[in-house]
Amino acid sequence: MVTTAYFGQMTIEAWEFMLLPIYIFMILAVAWSYTRRKKKLLPQYRYYIPGLLVKLFGASIVCCIYVFYYHGGDTVHYWESGMALTNLFSKNPGHYFETLFGDNTLDKVFYFDEHTGLPIGFIFYDDQTFSVVRMTAPLLFVTFKSFLLQSVMVAWLSYFGIWRLYMVVCHFYPELYKRLALTILFVPSLVFWGSGLLKDTITLSATCWLVYAVFQAFFMKKKPVYYFFIMLLASFIIIKIKPYILVTLLPGILFWISYERLVTLKSSFLKFFVAPLIFAVALGGGVFMLTKMGDSMSKFSIDKVLVTAAITQQDLKSESYGSNSFDIGTFDPTVAGVLSKAPFAIEAGLFRPYIWECSNIVMIFSGLENVFILGMTLLVLIRFKPIRLLNIIRKNPFIFFSVLFTLLFSFAVGLTTANFGALVRFKIPFLPFYLSSLVILSYYLRFRHATTQKEIELEKQSMYRRTKPVTPVVPPGMSQSAGLGAIR
Repeated sequence: MVTTAYFGQMTIEAWEFMLLPIYIFMILAVAWSYTRRKKKLLPQYRYYIPGLLVKLFGASIVCCIYVFYYHGGDTVHYWESGMALTNLFSKNPGHYFETLFGDNTLDKVFYFDEHTGLPIGFIFYDDQTFSVVRMTAPLLFVTFKSFLLQSVMVAWLSYFGIWRLYMVVCHFYPELYKRLALTILFVPSLVFWGSGLLKDTITLSATCWLVYAVFQAFFMKKKPVYYFFIMLLASFIIIKIKPYILVTLLPGILFWISYERLVTLKSSFLKFFVAPLIFAVALGGGVFMLTKMGDSMSKFSIDKVLVTAAITQQDLKSESYGSNSFDIGTFDPTVAGVLSKAPFAIEAGLFRPYIWECSNIVMIFSGLENVFILGMTLLVLIRFKPIRLLNIIRKNPFIFFSVLFTLLFSFAVGLTTANFGALVRFKIPFLPFYLSSLVILSYYLRFRHATTQKEIELEKQSMYRRTKPVTPVVPPGMSQSAGLGAIR
């Protein structure tokens, strides 16, 4: 049970649990209608409904844990603020739409009263946080103002983005569709932190939508106007909630897009000079975005990130986070000082909290997951020769993009986050990309003693073509049409 500011004692009522199976049944009916024909052509679709069920289960568990274990938290505050906004519609629809689409300024507070309730202050006055309320509050109209049912609807809508990322990766590596499902659809952190009424659920889905739209527009050459609109919409959502995700995505996406042009160059001499130039332009684009978006970037803006990192260290020394924190060490608030901590920040973003650093049952699951991620990473690093590993990453643009995004993102969150509870949520956008890359690289380990021709054959399946997909290496019992053609 949670004590709310304006709605008294809040809990998940019995009627919500009674309606939950009905909502899940309707969602699954839509999913079955969508997948029943596709499963005959694409074996990946056999995981669509299981992945969706896990997603809905994750949203339900998040609700129960925050209500009955944490007794409150961000997700409850989003619901409470959404309730006040929804009640405002009954009082004055004009004020509702003005608040929903206009600026969340002080004068809008006077639209609310004791009958509507008030949005939580720290949510209402924070543009990025209130964006979550704006995007999810309309769902309260179709869920009888239920916290549980609203969260389930958010999980369902966010699943569309996750699924499209899965299909993009399967397009290039269809024989790995089973293992890729485990690393994209069934990762515990993605199921838990990426399913509830949270910022992370929305931004993770938007990130996947953006990557999917880039793939369709630039590589499959399908409906460029439509997919450019999807790119803009996904980018807008990310910018409104967590703009630093877009900044860390941009360098890898620009290199990914440019790679097709690079491989058409026949001269090795030109490739040697053009590749670093593309990389420099991609990084320059990221810095340009950081500079131009300074006002909306909060603590991650280019002129504040060093100060933020320094303040984080001061907070640690004051023990304001207690035992649920980590320290990457003291450093000067300069570019050189920050870069000196890059290995420690990346290590924290990728692998922490370690299992012995977990202080509750929720964190223990994250710790166990990090053991697996660390083990997979060490396996790849130990069993690959460095030159061959770099060559494989270089020749597989999706892996290169995923690794670059992972390193930049883990560096950003590892440097500016001191709390394990926040860290396990912040890191989920890169997890499906990084884990998929580890699965693909481990697949190459099976052929570490293969001939050069066999390795060339494997690499061909990840190359991009303008008009049609490349025929992949297909295992026994799987048709060559699997993973090819339309990705929807």
